[in-house]
Amino acid sequence: MSAGGHTSKGNLGVSAPFNPEPPALLGAPLRLLLIRTPSTAQATLGELFVDGFPFCETLEDPVRELGPNGEGKVYGQTAIPPGTYKVVIDWSVKFQKKMIAVLDVPHFTGIRIHSGNDAGDTEGCILVGHTVDGPNAIHGGSYILPLLQTVIEDNLANHQAVTLEVR
Repeated sequence: MSAGGHTSKGNLGVSAPFNPEPPALLGAPLRLLLIRTPSTAQATLGELFVDGFPFCETLEDPVRELGPNGEGKVYGQTAIPPGTYKVVIDWSVKFQKKMIAVLDVPHFTGIRIHSGNDAGDTEGCILVGHTVDGPNAIHGGSYILPLLQTVIEDNLANHQAVTLEVR
């Protein structure tokens, strides 16, 4: 905790020490942690932490129980399974720009972290935003995404691994 002993809480009520200085993100592997709330029929909200600090809101497709061979997955309408994944920045043929990619997700390909507003924008990807707008929408991704991408690019440029743990 800081000298004042203050804590801040993200939208999910997870306490984190209040620190007016951004976390030191370079020089060590970068850990992204996505903590989900229970799904609605349309979407799954969550909060993304960067090295333990609340960073932004997330929105994904609904979480579905998947069998050992991916049974139960609805193409373009299913959140990725919980787990820890490697994160890189690479070229997206679909979007024609460099984007955040989540690699080696069982039964999924082409998973990205990008901006968007609701489950219609996800197709299995993770949307990031600044604010939650009801149980099935977020906003502010065009502001938050470049900040997240810069943090990831800086770590990768310094030869530091980046992982995403999804809970």
